This record gives sequence, structure tokens and C-alpha cells, in this order.
Amino acid sequence: MAGMNTDLYDYYVSQDGVFTIPIEALTPTGMDADLAAALQAQGIVDAAWVERFDAAFATYWERATALASASPQYWFPPRVQHVCVVTAPDVIRPYFQPFHRNSWLLYASDFDPETSSVELGAYHFLHVERMALMQELEPVLVTNLSYFLSLDEAALADFEAGCRRCVRPDAPAFHALADALPWVRTLHHVELRLPEGELEQAGVLPGTGLILTPEDHAPLEALQAVWLAAASDCFERHRAVHGAPGAGTDAESDVGMGPGAATDSGAKSDARAETGLRPVSRIDSGDATEFSQTPAPERSAGSRIVAWLAETRPPLLVTGEEWSTLWDPAAPEDTQAVRDALAGATASGEDGILADLEVVARCSRRFLGALTAPDELVDPASYITEGGLSYIHKQRKLIAYHIGPGENEGRLWQPSPPYERFMLAARTIHEWGHLAAESGWIPVPAHREAERDAARADLVALLESIYDTAPEAVQRQAADEAAEMKAKHGSFGKALLKRMNVRIEDYEANLLARRFLHPHEMDTYVRNNVAWQAPEQGTGAIYHQLTRHAYEVQYLGLSRIPDPLSWLMKSTWFEARFLRTGVVTQALFERLVATIGAICACYEIDETKFEFAGTVDAS
Repeated sequence: MAGMNTDLYDYYVSQDGVFTIPIEALTPTGMDADLAAALQAQGIVDAAWVERFDAAFATYWERATALASASPQYWFPPRVQHVCVVTAPDVIRPYFQPFHRNSWLLYASDFDPETSSVELGAYHFLHVERMALMQELEPVLVTNLSYFLSLDEAALADFEAGCRRCVRPDAPAFHALADALPWVRTLHHVELRLPEGELEQAGVLPGTGLILTPEDHAPLEALQAVWLAAASDCFERHRAVHGAPGAGTDAESDVGMGPGAATDSGAKSDARAETGLRPVSRIDSGDATEFSQTPAPERSAGSRIVAWLAETRPPLLVTGEEWSTLWDPAAPEDTQAVRDALAGATASGEDGILADLEVVARCSRRFLGALTAPDELVDPASYITEGGLSYIHKQRKLIAYHIGPGENEGRLWQPSPPYERFMLAARTIHEWGHLAAESGWIPVPAHREAERDAARADLVALLESIYDTAPEAVQRQAADEAAEMKAKHGSFGKALLKRMNVRIEDYEANLLARRFLHPHEMDTYVRNNVAWQAPEQGTGAIYHQLTRHAYEVQYLGLSRIPDPLSWLMKSTWFEARFLRTGVVTQALFERLVATIGAICACYEIDETKFEFAGTVDAS
């Protein structure tokens, strides 16, 4: 495994049923050679698979580059994301992003020469990228149909052949697409293929650029119906394999149009916003249907969890419907509410929940046991919003683990998604870290306050300079943003500094979390929370986005990612959005990152408040 960081390699292959090709190990021509060699040495893939993957990724890069140039309104430039490759489809839930807004879920069969093709593999990258951007499933197929207008006949034939061989869980959708290609190729598009003459009663399908005639509606609707049915069947098979209540019922309502979960319901206001693991489509966001299932006679659902809670009395809460408390360590024998809530749990679900609770308990005990003055830990702020993988309870000052209904209801029956237990550990410590930060235990020491103030002044001046030296077109575009900030704060730079200061507590919490978490857990948190910001902030907040990216590079420095700036550039559209447009130069952005880094470096953990012996130190 020469040249490969063994610990990181272990992280990439640590999850059952899936392995990860990370952002840092991908280039426009494919996979890093050391990672490819390590995967082959372990028998995870073979040389033919690597060759097909690399060819498909290089083709994706070429196709996406050309499409973004020819049709910028409807297509996006290429970028690199974590490629999570499923080797056991029955284990991994479909249509899921293991790293929120930073990953693509694909299948090993997508790059097997026997079950795919180079062109189909290339399209898979475009398809999952569109799903990640839209956070929906149904519109993706239609929005991507114009792709096939850009292919020559040889590429189209290779794509069709790959579709015919496809065996992934939703393979019938690709078989149907192969059948529909002759019709698809007759379509027109406002940027990629204009009709030579006027098309009678034709119209442009919003959001796609496709020009459709009345005759096109029926084949389009038929193709969509097959795709939705394939997705529904895929999800239902997953439910059936894992014994989900109601498995085998009609799940068509699960795959309808609608936004996926795009934000963490555990966000703590803008200052404490974070993102956890999220499904790509509504089909995986939980089913509100009431199910009934009689537990198998040989087991009492939830019995092991109930016994564990009563016996070990972990420092945590279990919450359920309307965030009510189902179990409280203050009354450990009072288990009826949690027993009732677990009545529908499958054996797999119970295994997962018990493992989750053990993680929350371990992390909480580790944190609380390290406090030298636990009574000085402040109470949670009244403004926090409860929710997410785990969250600090407002009244009880304990971490709560929520089992539904709602976004976490699937915990009752399905296996934990890849990397979720690492994320749960990180989230739990991060929540405690916020209380530590609010207690003043990660301060800027008095002897470094002047250094911090000087760095802040440098940041304000630098931000003003970045705006003042931007091209006139950029200044016009950002005029409203700049005027609003100047009106509220008296200075463009001071306004951006204040916005960053609102989020600095997150950095403090992460700085402390690094002392308690295993590197795998810390990496998972960072890889989930540093992502392209434009979808969240909107297209108008240019300088807010710029500053936010420069600030979040500091998180990358707390992980094992070797080159944070390169990672950011590869995994986002930063270069196209900020550098090519003249919003900022490469040199000024690097100064911006360094200046914010100088501010962050002034924060130090108050070692008198913790006894770190026995904790995990990732430094």
C-alpha cells in the first residue's frame, strides 16, 4: 500500500456494503493510482473495473465541460465529489448521500465491463450530480434528457449497450431509457438543438430547455412512469429485505415530486447551523403511513434496548413523537413509553438503535467525565432548535436521541447508513462542544486578544479591498448586498466580519471536538459540513458565500484532508463562481483564508476546565 495513508484507506473501506473514493483521490482523469492499487490488493475491485471507472470519469469530465459551455443555463461544469460505491445493494439504502451535498452514491456494477459501458458510467455521474443539486428524484430524468442530444452516434450506441446490460437495483429504468432513445433523439432544445423550422404548438418545458410538441407528451409521461416505478420498487425491495413494517405496500407516494431534506433539522440558528446525513430524494425521507406488524413470537421488539437503558442508565434522553421524552436516566425503570415506541422495531433496527445509543452514551460519558468543573457548564440557549441525529435538550442539559416519527422513523427498521455512526459520535461531541464554547471554555486568551483584534482589522481591510478592486460588473451584481451591509453595519468589511463571528462558535466546538473524537469521526463531520454554499445562501449573496467558504476551509484543517484549498476547489464550483468572474483573485482568496485562519488560531481550549487523560486526541 505504498504511498497510501493506511489510516485513511481504512476509513474509505470501513463501512459495510460500500467503499469510498474520496474527493482528494480523484482527478479529471480518474482515481489516484495508490488508492486503485490498494483496492485491488484487497480484492475489492480488479484492474478492469478501475480502467472502466477511470474511463467513465474522464468521459464525464469531458462531457460536463462541453455541456456547461454549450448550455450554461441548464448544465453545470464538472466537479469532484466523494464517490460512494455500493458493493452490497441489499445493505445500502437507495438514493442516499452518505456525505451530505458532498457525495454521489453509485454501484459497483455501474463500472463492471460486463454490466455497464463507458458512456453509461459517465452518465451516472451526471445523473447523481443532478439529484444532489435538486434534492429530488422525479425531475432529474427529464432535466437530463438534453444530454442525449449532445452525443454522437458511437457514444449513443455505447450508452444504449450499457443500459441493456445494466443490473443495478433500478435497472428497469435504464432499460426503458434505452428503448426510448430513438424518440429522445428527435427532441429539440433551446441551447443544444434548435429546430430548423417552426414547430407547431411547441413549448419549452420549464427548467429543462426542452422544446416539446403535443406528440412528445405521451412518450415522456410513459418514460417518467417507468422511472418512478423503478425507484419505488427499488425502495420497496430495500424495505422488504430489512423487514420494514408495511413492506410491499404501494410506495408511489414516496417518490413524488418535492424537495428532499436540504438542511439539518437540528440547526441552532445561523450561528449553529450544520448539516447531517441526508437522503437525496423524498422517496427516502421517511414514510408517514401508519403500519401494523406483529413482532415475531421469538422476540419482543425493543427488549434489548429497554434492558440496556434500565441497567446501564446512560447519560442521555430518548425522545419520540412531538419531541416527548420516552426515557430519562432520572427514572431509569420507567421504560413503558420507550417500549411502546419500539414495538414496531425489526431486529436490524433494534441492533442499529442500540449501537447508536451506545455511541451517544460513550461520547457523553467521555465529555462529562473530562470536566473539572461540571457545574460551571452553562444551560442550553433558549433559541436552539431541537432535532437532527442527536441534539442537546433544552431543559435537561443532556444529549437526546430521537427515534421518530419523522425524519428518524426509519431507525426502527433499516440498517444505519454508511458513516452515520461516525457522524453520530461527532454530532454528539459537537453539541457538547457548543455548551463548552458558550461557557467560555474555548476563549481567546487575554495575551492573544491584541493579535486577534489585529487579524480582525486586517480581515475588514482585506474584504473592503476585495470589493473595491472587483470588476465593475461584479460590483453592480453585488450592489444590493453591499448597500444592505453598509446600512446595517457602517462598513462592508465589518458586516462580513460580524457574520463570520456569528459562526465562530462552530469552530470553537470543532476545535474541542477534535480532542474527544477518533479521526474517522472528525473526518466524517468535516466532510459532511464543508460544501458548496450557493444553494443554501442564494445566488445574490456573493461576498457572504466567499467569506463563508474561506471560513469553512478552517474546518478542513481539523481533519486529515491533506490540501484543504485544493479540496475546496475540486469539490465546489468556486473557481467558476469567484475566480473566473473576477470576484476575487487566487492570491487574494489565499490571503483571505490565511487571515481568517489567523483569527481562528487565537482561540485556545482552557485546559483547566478539562482533564483529557483517556480521551481521544486527533492532533
